[in-house]
Amino acid sequence: MKQALPIVLLSIAISALVSFLVATAMRSDAQPVEAEVATPERQRALRADSDPDWTELRMALASLEAKVDALESGRTKPTRTALDVAPEAPSGTSLAASLAELDPRGEQALRAEVSRVIAQIEEEKEEQAHEEELVERRAEAVKANKEYDEVDLNLTESVGKLGNQLGLGSADLRDMKSLLALQNDRNREMTRMWSGGENSDEELGDIFKANRAKHRAEILALVGQGGIEGYRKFLRDGGLGGRFSFFTAPWEDWAEAE
Repeated sequence: MKQALPIVLLSIAISALVSFLVATAMRSDAQPVEAEVATPERQRALRADSDPDWTELRMALASLEAKVDALESGRTKPTRTALDVAPEAPSGTSLAASLAELDPRGEQALRAEVSRVIAQIEEEKEEQAHEEELVERRAEAVKANKEYDEVDLNLTESVGKLGNQLGLGSADLRDMKSLLALQNDRNREMTRMWSGGENSDEELGDIFKANRAKHRAEILALVGQGGIEGYRKFLRDGGLGGRFSFFTAPWEDWAEAE
């Protein structure tokens, strides 16, 4: 039902534009014709080519018709019910008779209404696209959370392997486990915000970079400059999974904390 609304609005707008063009032609035909001028049909053709308003309205009509065709071809036609039937637009004849009496302000109002309808359709299309994107994000978040759960579950084993490679003592191992758990929670929270659509892309980008900088500074403080390369290699080899590696970017230079 919601998807049919843009088509109904466009159909009404097109009906109004067609009627307006008919009315314009009616008013033009009513003007006196000098003897040496060509036939009425030729006059209308010449006016259509030379009148900027006429040309603009024809272009607007063509654009609206194209939008209706696109919307019609892109949607699945449901079984029609009484609620789905759009109200009948005013007949072309009666609307044309009314438009024939319009002053320039009335013509401007018609143009403004057509623009409003188009803007409303575009807004509804953007909202629908956003909703479809959120559905995909939520599906991806389910996969991500499973990976975060695996990192938490295997964290003791992962830290043990990392400690052997870096030569960490028992105290450093405890600190390393805490830092990795903290970053895993940051990654999980980032995924929650991203999938919920509550934050703008700019806000998410700022949080992403801030979390990455914090993690690098924390690891550097723990293992020192000499241990950074070993830690980065551990991440590149998949020691904590692909998503953890994505958030921390071990392929970049960690020579200095950001």
